[in-house]
Amino acid sequence: MSSVAHNSRARSTVEAKPLLSIKNPASSLEDIGVARCLPPEIENAGDNNNFSNNAHKSRQLQHQQYGRLISALSNLSTQYNLGSIAPALLLFDPKDAYNPPGGPAYPCSKEIDSLLKGVVFVGAILGQCMMGIIGDTIGLDKAMILTNMLTVIGVIGCTVAPLASRNDEDGNDAVDATYVYFVLICSRAVLGVGAGGIYPVASAMSAEIADCEAEVKGSVTTTDNRAKEVGNGLFWQTPGSMLPYFVSLILFVLFGKEHNGRDHLLATNLQYMILVGFGILPSLAVLILTAFQLNASKEARETFRESASAKSLGNESIIKASLHDPLNQMRLIGTGASWFLYDIIYYGAAFNLPQVLASVFGDDTDLVTSSWRNLFVTSMGLPGVMHALRLFDVMGTKSLQGYGFCSLGVNCLALALCDAMDAGPKIMFTFCCCLIFTLNWAINVSTYVMPMESYPREVRSTFHGFSSGCGKVGGFIGGFFFSILYDRSVTLTFLVCALLSFIGVWVTWRYVEPFDDGVFSLKKRGDVVLYDQNVRRSEVMNN
Repeated sequence: MSSVAHNSRARSTVEAKPLLSIKNPASSLEDIGVARCLPPEIENAGDNNNFSNNAHKSRQLQHQQYGRLISALSNLSTQYNLGSIAPALLLFDPKDAYNPPGGPAYPCSKEIDSLLKGVVFVGAILGQCMMGIIGDTIGLDKAMILTNMLTVIGVIGCTVAPLASRNDEDGNDAVDATYVYFVLICSRAVLGVGAGGIYPVASAMSAEIADCEAEVKGSVTTTDNRAKEVGNGLFWQTPGSMLPYFVSLILFVLFGKEHNGRDHLLATNLQYMILVGFGILPSLAVLILTAFQLNASKEARETFRESASAKSLGNESIIKASLHDPLNQMRLIGTGASWFLYDIIYYGAAFNLPQVLASVFGDDTDLVTSSWRNLFVTSMGLPGVMHALRLFDVMGTKSLQGYGFCSLGVNCLALALCDAMDAGPKIMFTFCCCLIFTLNWAINVSTYVMPMESYPREVRSTFHGFSSGCGKVGGFIGGFFFSILYDRSVTLTFLVCALLSFIGVWVTWRYVEPFDDGVFSLKKRGDVVLYDQNVRRSEVMNN
């Protein structure tokens, strides 16, 4: 497929026409990402219409408040439960990070370690694709309840895994950890389905909040407003990635840094169960809030969604028709491939962060010191995502993602060079902090927000699920294979990350809208010339 941006033949045969005309200023608003909250027949129905009276507006405002809280807690819960396995495995088997008294409580082979980090993504892929479709089919609230119930079940299974331990058959004091890791692997798969399903549902709920807010104000939703709302929900994933190290640090201080390992099996089990079980709390809060919201605003939300249905598609399935749309296929390559490449790097780095820091500083530290370092490094993501959210006003999502992949590639090259040259711990630690900053700065936000900008409201949860599912395929590769690759060569690991980053630059340029914008310019989205989707569809089909 040749580039749409430089295909003069396609643009010469199809005349680009403006989206908005003076005669019909309400035409094709959905095509440019300006979502209409109401069709004209409802907007002009008069003061007796439910969407115009004060009581309904009050319910809509209440829905926005609950929706923002649900989105924030969901994103925090997802990242905590996905990332808590890293400090949890340090309790079971610290490996190079620390030598516990009497040896590790539950010795873990490298293959089991990689499987534990990778199996959750298999469930996440299923959960994201399935829950995205369910959210567009039966409603976002019901899908949110279902996916959080699966999350709670998975977390409970992970929490009680140490209870499956058995004494070694030789009759000594050693513990057979086979059943522990079997229960943990199965539970992590279920957790992956639930945590993965939160991605498309929470993002679609955030986008709907922006639509509802515009409806209450009597205006329309722009891509900027929707992107900011979705990005604000995403922000809470960064504190969620920090929280496991913060909780583990508190536990190590309370229980004592020496009270872990085989000689302190009970203390080790308690610390593990508290650390992993803590992830149940935000999921339960989301369940309660969503059930309350579903009951309180059922009539208003049903009316809102009914008004957003695509009646012009007749009896044909909306999702099936959207998947056959060549423009949406082009978009899915951009949103899916970008997320795929990013998650390989992100989860490969995040899951192996404790081992990376241990190799930098040596294994003569305790778990408290190791947790402090992990917490400090992961906290670098906070300024990164905060700065990225502010850039929506001056940079398009495409520009933000393009520059993000560029900076990530340069950072990975620097880390590979430092490791090859045996740079000191301070230099490596500095670049590790920069790596976490760049991972959270641009691509983390753009990949999450882009599906909400690109696809029609009726199917944006579905396509967000497909896009994030592609990401979790990359996360599986990063979590599973990078652990093995890291053992062979740290330099090679970061060189592979740099190569993937620069491939991401090309994917962003080639497959992310606007297709005719070949340079990652800093102009606002509003300054980009927008054309009718039918014209874009014709351009894609001609190529």
